[in-house]
Amino acid sequence: MKRKLDVRVRHGLTTMLTLLVLGGFTMFMSLKATFPSMASELGRSAKYYNFMDTSEEIEANTTIDKTQYDAAIAQATAIQDQIDASFDRLMWMSAGVLLLIAALGGVGAYVSSGRTLKPFRNLNEQVKFANAEIGDTIVLSDSTREVQDLTHSFNTMLAKLENAAATQKRFNAAVAHELKTPLAVIKTHIDVLNDQERKNVDDYKQTLGVIENSVRKMNALIETLLDSISVESAGMDDQVSLDMVLSDVMEDLALYAKKHQVNLNGEIPSVDKIPGNEVLVYRALYNIVENAVKYNREGGSVDLSLSQDKNDLIVSIKDTGIGIAKENLDLIFEPFYRVKGQEKTEGFGLGLAMAKSFLKMHGATITIESEPGKGSEFILKFPR
Repeated sequence: MKRKLDVRVRHGLTTMLTLLVLGGFTMFMSLKATFPSMASELGRSAKYYNFMDTSEEIEANTTIDKTQYDAAIAQATAIQDQIDASFDRLMWMSAGVLLLIAALGGVGAYVSSGRTLKPFRNLNEQVKFANAEIGDTIVLSDSTREVQDLTHSFNTMLAKLENAAATQKRFNAAVAHELKTPLAVIKTHIDVLNDQERKNVDDYKQTLGVIENSVRKMNALIETLLDSISVESAGMDDQVSLDMVLSDVMEDLALYAKKHQVNLNGEIPSVDKIPGNEVLVYRALYNIVENAVKYNREGGSVDLSLSQDKNDLIVSIKDTGIGIAKENLDLIFEPFYRVKGQEKTEGFGLGLAMAKSFLKMHGATITIESEPGKGSEFILKFPR
């Protein structure tokens, strides 16, 4: 409360000082303009009188007699006294009016600032309340447009924070699930082995094989998570040859495609280089192409193409796989999302999420055209 009062008092005092300065300057300029006018009038009244220091000079230079001279001096003195008295009254009246205006202005500023700050005090109270629960929104009625705009911006920020918090919770739950599954498998096999009355070498080998496979899966997940975290410090200073990167992806996935009995084809012409990080571009393209092979059918194909126009380099990755339902097109970029009916397929559901993140870092866009049962086409556009 003291802080709010200090703000209002400072506002009032500042206004009073401002009015005093402006009023004083105005009065000074007014008097400055008045004095020359008064001097001019006195000059016209005395133009026939040339006052000298000696009586001889007065008599030699004046056009009036001694009686008229004395009367003129007395009249001029009386006029001067009246001017001095009027000037004194004017000064005191001006000072009083100036102080009155400053006082009224200060009080008005104090009251006005209180009314102006009231919506912000209400906003501050709402913000304190919102801190307790991130999902809350701020509602202020009877506030100025500026305060309403500020409130809207704050509510937008709260919505983004809420969405980020919800995403983080889902991510944490998914990571916990992915790590819990292989751990449960390990524990089950160890328990079975311990419960057996007669143990032989083959049982130990089988159990160790399952444990090794589960550990491999956990290690792969941890490495993937660490890779996604390290992206934040990745540099973007490379000149990336997209044609070379795409050729490397095709070469590295050739055996993987052959294993899944999928034909991997591509037409990769030379194109201009783009600024970015070659490793991240490679990982993004690798993840998308790998998914296209993984969710394909036996004897299917994945066709890659690369082209450019005046604005973008365009990569097309077209497959003959299972396709994606329209309502799931956005979900496939969520971490750990798995296509319904494909939960047992190898992987963790992080590939496309990471690919989208890497592409976004390069200002690239990704669109999907898909039809369930017929396949999908991923179209990537990198700005030149």
